[in-house]
Parts: sequence; C-alpha cells; structure tokens
Amino acid sequence: MARRISKFVQVSNLVARGKTEREIVDATDIKLGTVKVYYHAAIQGYTSVVGYLSYLAGKRQKKPNYKFLSELIRYKLKELGERQNYLVKSTGIARPYVHFYFYGKNMPCKHRIEKIFQALEVHNSLEDLVDKEQLYFSFNN
Repeated sequence: MARRISKFVQVSNLVARGKTEREIVDATDIKLGTVKVYYHAAIQGYTSVVGYLSYLAGKRQKKPNYKFLSELIRYKLKELGERQNYLVKSTGIARPYVHFYFYGKNMPCKHRIEKIFQALEVHNSLEDLVDKEQLYFSFNN
C-alpha cells in the first residue's frame, strides 16, 4: 500500500520545484488558504508547519494589542480571584481559545471580546481602554 504524503510535504516539494501558490492549488486538492500558509512556511525553510505556526504566534504575542488584552485578562481574573476556567464557564468560549487570549497568542473577534469584558466586569470597549493614537486594533470580525 502506498504511503500517504502530508499536505505540507506535498506543498514543500512543489515549492522546491519553483511552483507558485496558484499552480500548487491547481495541481493538488489543497485549498488556497492552506497552500498559502504551507507555501510561506516552505519558502522560509521550515520543515514542519507546526514550527512555522509557533513562530507566527510568537510574533503576534509581541503586538501591543495582543499583549494589552492578555495583561488585562490576567489582571481582571486576579482581581476577581478567578482562573481561566471561569472565563470558559461564564462566556461559553472553548478552553483552548481562552488560553490563546490569556497568553496573547490570538485576538478574539468583537463578539467574544464583549463576552470576555462582561464576564470580567469591564465596562469599556477595548478602544476606550487604550489611547487610539498609540495602538491600532483590528478585529477578525
């Protein structure tokens, strides 16, 4: 039986042959969004997509808006005497996502920020809490 090649290895092999993102999509059954991530990982010399995604998460953690939200969540949870699990139960947001927000690895959409702020008893919007001239906040939705 033939061994199945991972999508990342498929994309990496095609990148090594000089194929473009569009050519890779046309040659495989892999969606464009996935090809883009794998393509950039391969171009930058990553041997696994996990390593590349970890690198991207590290870059996001350094962004001021991610860091600010992370620090705010930590501060308010400590003030309330609660832990991450409190946010999971009170917001209905899955534990992995709460963990990502807590450590500044991801930025929640506006709807989730509202749920988090309600649970943490924050009565301002994220924009109100930070000087708009210093930070620019972009939300996923």
